[in-house]
Amino acid sequence: MKSLRVGLALILAVTASGCAGINRLRYLGDPTVSPSTLAVEVCASCHGVDGNTTLPRFPRLAGQTRDYLLNQLTAFQRRAGPELSAGRLWGMAGGLTNLDARRMWRVAGGLTTDQMKGLADYYSKQLPAPNPINAGDAPLLGLRRAIYQTGNTNLALVACQTCHGPEAHGNGPLPRLAAQHSGYTVAQLLAFQGDQRGGQAGVAMKQIVAHLTRAQMDDVALFLQSLP
Repeated sequence: MKSLRVGLALILAVTASGCAGINRLRYLGDPTVSPSTLAVEVCASCHGVDGNTTLPRFPRLAGQTRDYLLNQLTAFQRRAGPELSAGRLWGMAGGLTNLDARRMWRVAGGLTTDQMKGLADYYSKQLPAPNPINAGDAPLLGLRRAIYQTGNTNLALVACQTCHGPEAHGNGPLPRLAAQHSGYTVAQLLAFQGDQRGGQAGVAMKQIVAHLTRAQMDDVALFLQSLP
């Protein structure tokens, strides 16, 4: 019984410390709350106050394109209502855990359109911090940049920079990839490959990454993390 009580206590502690604690959800939908306050009080526990989270489980938002951020928040908001099975939930969330997806649905579902625009503006203007890779991976970056910069004709793979830019800073609805956590990037590539990301981007990316191996995904993701 003691071990059970300890286990339950740990679960409750993790849940309470996750994205947007229950007591902070009061800020959602309040037009008097500024985007910076929302970022500090609601979003910071997962994404960091300035969007430079050090938690590899969550994406970095600093310097992300405004259009992409707004599109993602809108997509989460539209999925906030339906109750779905665990497998379907994971798929629609694009590689997030069930708990993470439900938190994002709950947060986005409570935001006004102006709040979403304000958060997109706020994080797009934050300065991305360096995201160093392990020293042992640095010597291999020359090989790992090849897929991003030139693609692979044998795999019918278009160079990633064609859409995301030579510096991987994104453009409009196309996301910034530079300095993103490599593990998060790989999770998204796997989700695209497994047809677990919807919309036009999901269709396009599934075709692009169809023949990528896990090792190649790791390579391009590490290269992207190393970029400023």
